[in-house]
Amino acid sequence: MDLENSKEKQMSDEQNIENKEGEPIKIDFEIKQSDSDSDKYLEQLKRLQADFSNYKKRIEQQRVEWYETATRNVVTELLPVLDDFEYLFQHQDEQAISIDGVMLIYNKLLSVLKNIGVEPIETDDKVFDPELHEAVMMENVKDGESGRLLEVWQKGFLCKGKLVRPAKVKVAQVEEEIDKE
Repeated sequence: MDLENSKEKQMSDEQNIENKEGEPIKIDFEIKQSDSDSDKYLEQLKRLQADFSNYKKRIEQQRVEWYETATRNVVTELLPVLDDFEYLFQHQDEQAISIDGVMLIYNKLLSVLKNIGVEPIETDDKVFDPELHEAVMMENVKDGESGRLLEVWQKGFLCKGKLVRPAKVKVAQVEEEIDKE
């Protein structure tokens, strides 16, 4: 009896529309099913949005932690160089500061920089490269090649192959080329 009542109730809720062949189409049931599916998909979408938001927060937190760890590692590498300078300054009255002591500290600093991937840009017998050098001055020369580096005013550095600071240089310009202009 309950089965018949539920079927009658379902039939009363549904609007009977006939298709071309005269068969009834049960629209109300299809709409309810469609609403149920859309609710299910909406819930999945909300869960995915929450998961993605949490993922973004987690990645940002990891990025901050990686940056802080990298900074601590660099500072840890540099602290012995700072210690050497402080020792040198504390004992300057007892002994004259020797260039050898300063050179030892300088070489230690270069070694630390090299260990973390920082290297000076080569400038000896090189031609001006706008990707690596900043021309601060040009000097007229009688012979040689234009663009040759004559003097380095400030060293440039690369970190793992990427430019950190360009080298500030004086560049040669052959006088014959100047006369042609």
